[in-house]
Amino acid sequence: MITNDEVRNLANLARIGLTPEEETKLTSELGQILNYVGELGAAVGETVNDLGENKNNLREDGEPLPALEKGEFVKVKKIL
Repeated sequence: MITNDEVRNLANLARIGLTPEEETKLTSELGQILNYVGELGAAVGETVNDLGENKNNLREDGEPLPALEKGEFVKVKKIL
């Protein structure tokens, strides 16, 4: 859980002026966010599947295309 002092410190680091009411509200809201992130972290830890062995999913390189001569250009479709 996050405390009012931690929120005050974060606000000071961010150079944000907060009233005592805003500090209290922000403490509650940040606490809820941190709790939710904790729940997500626990859920991810439970559902990670074994991905098996790593393999290269990229295609093999083919023959390279011939280089352009000086002054030649590649024509592309206009997008704007």
